[in-house]
Amino acid sequence: MSYRQNRNLATSKSALVAALVLALSATPLVACGSKPSTDNGGAGSSAPTTASAAVDTSSWKTLSDALAVQTESMASSWDSKHYVTVFKAGDSYVRVVVELTDEESKKMEAVDWSQDNVGDQIAKAAGSAKIVTAEDITAEILDQNALNNLVGKTGKDLIADGWVFESYFMYGGEHTGATMSKGNFGYNITFDVTTPESATEDGGASIMDATVIEAGFSGASNAATDISQIS
Repeated sequence: MSYRQNRNLATSKSALVAALVLALSATPLVACGSKPSTDNGGAGSSAPTTASAAVDTSSWKTLSDALAVQTESMASSWDSKHYVTVFKAGDSYVRVVVELTDEESKKMEAVDWSQDNVGDQIAKAAGSAKIVTAEDITAEILDQNALNNLVGKTGKDLIADGWVFESYFMYGGEHTGATMSKGNFGYNITFDVTTPESATEDGGASIMDATVIEAGFSGASNAATDISQIS
C-alpha cells in the first residue's frame, strides 16, 4: 500500500486507498480559460531564478535532520518500507528518501490527514527514520529562458523530448492548460486549443497537436515522489 500527499494538503482517513494520489504538483482544474493562482505558480509563472548555495545534506542521518531545514512542504509519499518527500529549504528544493521500520510504518498509518498539524505528526511518527538518500535538486529546474523556448512547439514535440503529461489545470475556454513534467519538477504549460470538460480524462490527447503559447514553473512532479521507483 502506498500513499501520496501534495503541498501538505490534508485529506480524511477514509480517502486513503491503495493508491492515494493528491494532485500535488498539478493545480486544480479551472474551467472557462481562467488561470489558477497557486503557491507553485500558474501558467506563465517564471521559474525560480534566485541563485543560492546548494544545501549540504552530508551530515543528515535521519528524517528529523532534514526537516530541521524545511521551510515549505511540497510533496510526499510512502509505503510500508519507505517515505519520500520534496520540500523547500529557503530558495532550494530538497528530495529525501528514508527507510521505515515496521514501528515507524505503523505510526505513519495513524497520521490524521484531516488535521492542520500533519507535518508535526509525520515528524513524530518517522523523525527517527534513517535517510537513504538526500539531495538538493534545485539545479534540475528549467529556467524561464528554457521554458520560453517551448513556445511554438506542440504537445507531441514535448513528449518526444522526454516530457510527461500529468493533468489539465485549465479547460473549457479558448486555451488549455496542462501540467507536464520533466524529471523531478512539473511545469504549467498553456496550449492554443480548446479542451471541453468531457475530454479532461484523455491523458493529454487534446494537446498533442496544439501549440505551446506560454509555460511556467509549477513544483515537484509526480515522479519526484513516485514510491514505486525506490529500490
